Amino acid sequence: MALELITQEEISNMSEAEMLAWLKELDAMEETVAKRMQKEGFSMQGPSLTDIEQAYSSPEFIGFSDNMAQVDYPATVFEDKEDIDAVNKAYEKVTLLSKDASHQEKEDVYMPLYSALYSYIRRVNPLWGEGAKRLSIWASLQEEFRTVYTLTKKSAESFKKLIAPEEYEHIGEGNVYTLGSVRWRDGKETAAGVLIFSVFSPEDDSDEPVAKIDWLFVAEEFRGTHAADDLMAAMYDVINKSGIEAVTCEVPMKNMLPAMVCDFLSAWHIFFSLEPFEEFSSTVGEIAENEKLSGDITESVKVGSLKKMGADNFVKTVCAIMRAKGDKKYVLDNAASLDPELSLIAVSPSGKKAFLLIDHTPSGMLKVRAMGGDSASQKIFLDLIKYAVKRSHEVYEPQTQVFAHISSDSSAKLFDHLFPGHGLPMHLVGVNLSAQDDITPEIFDYFRFLYEQEK
Repeated sequence: MALELITQEEISNMSEAEMLAWLKELDAMEETVAKRMQKEGFSMQGPSLTDIEQAYSSPEFIGFSDNMAQVDYPATVFEDKEDIDAVNKAYEKVTLLSKDASHQEKEDVYMPLYSALYSYIRRVNPLWGEGAKRLSIWASLQEEFRTVYTLTKKSAESFKKLIAPEEYEHIGEGNVYTLGSVRWRDGKETAAGVLIFSVFSPEDDSDEPVAKIDWLFVAEEFRGTHAADDLMAAMYDVINKSGIEAVTCEVPMKNMLPAMVCDFLSAWHIFFSLEPFEEFSSTVGEIAENEKLSGDITESVKVGSLKKMGADNFVKTVCAIMRAKGDKKYVLDNAASLDPELSLIAVSPSGKKAFLLIDHTPSGMLKVRAMGGDSASQKIFLDLIKYAVKRSHEVYEPQTQVFAHISSDSSAKLFDHLFPGHGLPMHLVGVNLSAQDDITPEIFDYFRFLYEQEK
């Protein structure tokens, strides 16, 4: 079933009967999608008509729609004379600085220059050759007046209050890059914002390396000072020089976060679509109340924890289970973050084995990392979960958060059976892909020439 694109004018011209028929068609399509999701093991409580009406009548959505309707993309790209004039005017003040200028005097002239430059940079995709050229201007200014630093585990300590504990733990890992924006306050440089991104290498020759934004946060007192623009310019400059051609990020749908973050990232050519994510979030207390997880595990199944088995034996056994399944190169990384009480290995009377790995994050959250083993014995997985739930209720407070990313069909079906109302949280997934044929400065100038001719 498919629907043709329908305009607001066509909706306005519909008769009452046509409008009712159109709404019935929408309902039928939604019902078809819902049945398909249920068939595949998913369940999701849909929004009510009141929810939909409130969403589409909200000032944020109306403002977004009005702005999009007014966008003239060629003009947005090429009508940059005011930006260029503003950059040149701001730079003139920089050239008048004396060699003995104080840091405050420098900030007073460089910050307006950066502000004008960001407006100019963001007119084109930073992944284009033309975008890289504009970022090179920014990079040269950083040599004169630095607003962004690359952070190490040690230097990130000054920015720790701006970073979630889970993200902070990853700083210093090989594929993780951390950038910190600073502002001058009370006679010293002060942490203003942080951006953390990971780089993933291509799995085969047909793929390309991808940079994924994991964390972006600006201290409230420094919002509106272009600290986030500093960080985005620095990130794009790094990935351009590294040959990375794609940027992604995920924004969970909660509160006003998407409206603020996505609006900003879209200005940096990261555009979003709404996608369901297979995630489970609850608390120890809520899970313990689930009747399907009450009662004892199968008497003949033996369960050992990381704490009882010892780290070496536990890791060795997990690796053996995975290699027996065919993953000959499997390695259990970062075992130190595993919860010793809830990371488990179960063995059935017939010798079938399965494991459950749960991380205890720095913020105190319990995060299911993986569950694996002999897929022919589904009962053993249920026993593992029941054992972990009972033990977590004994060890942790009821309000302790529990999170799981459901990455396989079998896991999705199991969680959907145990928690039929958990649904599928929605995320906004953003991406910026470079053009297949690069828009170099020479090509960009040619396009500008054609645009001027058409005017």
